Amino acid sequence: MLSARLKRLNNLKDGVGASIISLTDAIEKTHAASIATKGDIRQSIKDMTALLAEAERTSVKLEARILDMGRGAEASADMARRLRRVIAQDAEPVLKRAEQTMIDLTDAMDDVTKMARHRPSITLSQPSPEAATSTLQQTEVAA
Repeated sequence: MLSARLKRLNNLKDGVGASIISLTDAIEKTHAASIATKGDIRQSIKDMTALLAEAERTSVKLEARILDMGRGAEASADMARRLRRVIAQDAEPVLKRAEQTMIDLTDAMDDVTKMARHRPSITLSQPSPEAATSTLQQTEVAA
């Protein structure tokens, strides 16, 4: 009886032997999968390291460009301030001359108006082209 039980336990199809074979097969598959995963992880680490190095190089370039843009913006703002000062300095005398010219023209208009009031024959309206031609012809004949 003991012998029969030992034979059933050692049976590779149904007994403990089958369980041992099944477990051994599972362990081998798990070991192979862990080796494959280990290789995949190593490759992923290499890829990530390369990507991190590229990201660091790119960030250095971006920082340099940002600094250049900041300097360019500061230089542009400085140039705009200087141009505003130059324009203000150059415009002031021009505006004063224009104002003086306007005053002189207004005074001249006032003088002409006063003269026209004292001499009724002077009119402030412009002569017609025919009258101007006639006056020109009379002046030429008189000369």
